Amino acid sequence: MPHNTTYVSTQSGIALIMVLLVVALATIITVGMVSRQYVDIRRTTNMIDHEQAYMYLLGAEDWAKLILKEDLDDNDTDDLEDAWAKSLPPIPVEGGNISGTLSDLHARFNINSILVGDKVNNDSYFIFKRILRQKIEDYNEDTAAAVVDWIDSNQNAFGDSGAEDTFYLNKKVPYRTANQLITSASELALINGFDYNKYESVKDYLFALPVETKININTASPEVLISLADNLSEEDGKKIVAERGKEGFKKIEDMLKLEQFKGKKVNTDLLTVSSEYFLLTAKANIGVASATLYSIIHRSSEGKFKVILRTTRDL
Repeated sequence: MPHNTTYVSTQSGIALIMVLLVVALATIITVGMVSRQYVDIRRTTNMIDHEQAYMYLLGAEDWAKLILKEDLDDNDTDDLEDAWAKSLPPIPVEGGNISGTLSDLHARFNINSILVGDKVNNDSYFIFKRILRQKIEDYNEDTAAAVVDWIDSNQNAFGDSGAEDTFYLNKKVPYRTANQLITSASELALINGFDYNKYESVKDYLFALPVETKININTASPEVLISLADNLSEEDGKKIVAERGKEGFKKIEDMLKLEQFKGKKVNTDLLTVSSEYFLLTAKANIGVASATLYSIIHRSSEGKFKVILRTTRDL
């Protein structure tokens, strides 16, 4: 019986194709497994790096407390020559580096100070308006009044230019007033008369804390210093800072003796030469992770510390 070579060739070809298909399928499965394993390894590495970075950032808080404690032991005032005011440059740690900066929140104006309960503190309110007038080109009185209505607990518009729920509910995307203390100065962007660009122009001079705070005349910027009284110019602010010098004022009265403040009404109850609240900005770069932590630290006059806010978003 003759041998069927065509049949044998066909069977051999089919077998070869099957082998190639099996090899290809095995290759695809192997590549997929390796890829998934690689992704899992990278994900795990990222998580470890981020966790390690966060631990270093928490360690930066301990560094900040130590510096602030030593400063409190050394002197009774706070100024820009103190050790806490010097930035911590990037220092090497296992896997990367960490850096940090402490800034005095008393150098800025606390927005929540414009109200005591639901009653406007006129002196604080005027300081707030002067800051807005300096930094916002098209500022009008409606802007400051709307902030009062955003904070107070009632629905009665402040004066003739306030803005309560009835105003915001008529917007294209409606919302209500907070009717409580501002938790972050960035809330200003939501308030009538503000937008994000206007907030950006004033954010370096304002902050928000749920407690009454005073302005430290030794760390405040020229813009904040000239907001303390009427009719002070930008040039006046520069002269006040020059007179303050590196060591700062020992007493509030030392500043009020300056020529710029003669005949000016200044509420000294709103001022101080020492500080309690500080903002730590700590940054860590560990492996592939890069993280920033913002911590508001309270230092009591007795040298006790408490972190009252900790966040990874910009304040």
